[in-house]
Amino acid sequence: MGAVTFTLSDLLYTLLILAGIAALIALAVFLLNLVKTLKKVNQILDDNEKDIQRVVSDLPGITQNVNAITTEANTLISSVGPDVQNIVGSAKHVVSNVENTALQVTDTVGLVTDSVADTALNLKHNVSSAQDYLVFVTEVADIVRAWIRK
Repeated sequence: MGAVTFTLSDLLYTLLILAGIAALIALAVFLLNLVKTLKKVNQILDDNEKDIQRVVSDLPGITQNVNAITTEANTLISSVGPDVQNIVGSAKHVVSNVENTALQVTDTVGLVTDSVADTALNLKHNVSSAQDYLVFVTEVADIVRAWIRK
């Protein structure tokens, strides 16, 4: 029987040829897929050609509108800016006044509460009969009414 001998270079040469064939097949598949994709893109462009042309022709007008709106917005912001700052300052002043008034009302309510409590204690200790008690309550009510009317 005849012996077949392969050298290492023959084996590497064969592997190189097989790798080249595989690369060519992969390239062919890639190119076929690319051609199919380009056909689809072409079809989409053909189907939407009128819309694309209309959008492209409208772009300068849209750009001009955007520029006009931006200019107007900048003008409006620059003209309204000081007024907004004044409004914010006035609002801070009003809030400060409301806070001060609330504190004064709280203090006044506290004083009135203390006065009523002191008056009630004095009435409890100093009034000996129900008639005297009613007279003092009437006087306290008159004082409170007079104070509220002020």
